[in-house]
Amino acid sequence: MKDYVISDGNEREFIKIAKRLGYSELVFIGSADVSKLKSKIKLSSSRRIFKSDIKTDRTIIESRRADIICDFESIDKKDGFHFLNSGLNHVIVKLMKEKKVSYGLSFSQLLGKSSKEQARILGRMMQNLKLCRKYKVPIVFGSFARHPYQMRDYRDLMAFARTLGLDSYKA
Repeated sequence: MKDYVISDGNEREFIKIAKRLGYSELVFIGSADVSKLKSKIKLSSSRRIFKSDIKTDRTIIESRRADIICDFESIDKKDGFHFLNSGLNHVIVKLMKEKKVSYGLSFSQLLGKSSKEQARILGRMMQNLKLCRKYKVPIVFGSFARHPYQMRDYRDLMAFARTLGLDSYKA
């Protein structure tokens, strides 16, 4: 099982927790230098994963600088009465499919939020998943933890993905 984490110089702590949770691969996002670290877990790093920003999403997708874009749901726009402002629309999703950019579903954006905010984010996630499945955009699900103790067991993440509407094969 693979998990995506955002490190800030605390790679050894992430590796220790990942071993306990049973992960076989850990992908560090950002400027982590994993070449010096030794572990039984397969380690890799990526700088091609971006956090969503409404102003730059389309340019990042069109320029093919990203492999994965996540956190579309955390925009500050208010939801309408009959629709959700989930950060994705059919134009962006078609571009993501065309340019082979994956949709990143981050569990860590739910942690530490109020129940009202969690419900809003969950609804937006479900809507984005429907769009991505309709246009066959690849979906990447992980903890995207910023701290080692935000990581979750992969079975918990798979169960959460199934509650959002992904079938067990995709999860």
